[in-house]
Amino acid sequence: MRPAAGVRRRSFVFVALAAALALGFSCAEEPAPINPAGVRVAAQRAIGRSREPDPDGARRIASLLAEAERAAAEDAAAPFWRRDPRTAAAAWERVALAAHEATIALRRREEEARERWRDLTPLVAEEVARANESLERGGGLGIREGAASTRAAYHWELAQRLEREGQLEQAVAAAEEALDLASVVDKSWENVEARFRDPGLLKQWRAWVRSAIA
Repeated sequence: MRPAAGVRRRSFVFVALAAALALGFSCAEEPAPINPAGVRVAAQRAIGRSREPDPDGARRIASLLAEAERAAAEDAAAPFWRRDPRTAAAAWERVALAAHEATIALRRREEEARERWRDLTPLVAEEVARANESLERGGGLGIREGAASTRAAYHWELAQRLEREGQLEQAVAAAEEALDLASVVDKSWENVEARFRDPGLLKQWRAWVRSAIA
């Protein structure tokens, strides 16, 4: 009886020791906790916001998200002795990092667009109004300048509407287009005024006047 009891005792001790060692190794190799659900939400939000301004970045985050989902599913389906949660955890960490970097980049772009809009607003308003005034004065301005002035006013109105809707980058692009169109009228008006200040032309015109009077 004693030898059998000793064998059972040793067997129990061996099993307990093996379990403790396995638990110890498991705890030592356990990756830092990560919340896949939270990372998934952050990634999907970053994909949605990046799709228009940075489609390549949006596709990269989507690819990393699919990779993490696949790694998590494969690990969950594997036998317990072959599971390695570190692979899925590393994949989720890559997703979290990419989503964070994309969010930071988007915030930076939004701030730059906001600053550019503040700079453009008074300038475009003044130039569009000046183009319209120059066209009303006439003085050699024609169809080309009229079309440019009309389009400048349209793009400026569009820019203001986009800004009200929160689409700052598109608003900046429309405002810059309005500024370029207004400059067409401004340059044409400057060329007209320059002709009237040209000494050679003034001399020639005065000669024509004297000749006509004579």
